[in-house]
Amino acid sequence: MTLELKNIVETCNAGVHKNESHYKQVLQALSEKYKIGETFEKHGYLRNWMLAERYYMYLLAYSSLVSDKNILELGTQTGAGTVCFLYPGRRVLTADVNTGHISKEVLMEKNILVRHLRNADECTDFKFYDFDTIFVDIGHDGHHELRIHNELMKQKFKGIVLWDDIELNEEMELFWNKIENEKIETNWHAACGFGIVKYG
Repeated sequence: MTLELKNIVETCNAGVHKNESHYKQVLQALSEKYKIGETFEKHGYLRNWMLAERYYMYLLAYSSLVSDKNILELGTQTGAGTVCFLYPGRRVLTADVNTGHISKEVLMEKNILVRHLRNADECTDFKFYDFDTIFVDIGHDGHHELRIHNELMKQKFKGIVLWDDIELNEEMELFWNKIENEKIETNWHAACGFGIVKYG
């Protein structure tokens, strides 16, 4: 990763602003191919996942900006975010304690590897240094996020970590404030907060 955090955010923001119609078309295509909207409605998350389209547009913009070959996603839910990281020549490993809510079409995607976690404590059982970007959207209790951060530091991970929901609750805000690495907050997830941290 050669881009600075500020440049990453500014480039993604500008891309979404200038090419909103394009990203809407991409999201619609992904929804149809991987049955994301149907999966959201089936499990009672959002009646239509496109209601959160702006959030996914930023994930798409980031995905197209970086040249990463291996991405780790902690917290899959339906796989909506997972498919946003798909890109030619890239593999995505996604992990969750509840893999039963993942779209069947996502499970069948050859460039996505799904790992079932027996419990949230297994969120640190990865060789983080094998990945270029890590997307964390799991737990939201601040505790597991801090464990992941500490393990990243222990393994001397070098790359970018996208932290979702950093303003969701007091615990997440406390966790975010403890990070001393170079970091930046974005408006990518509205009131829930979304932060990007550079490691190494």
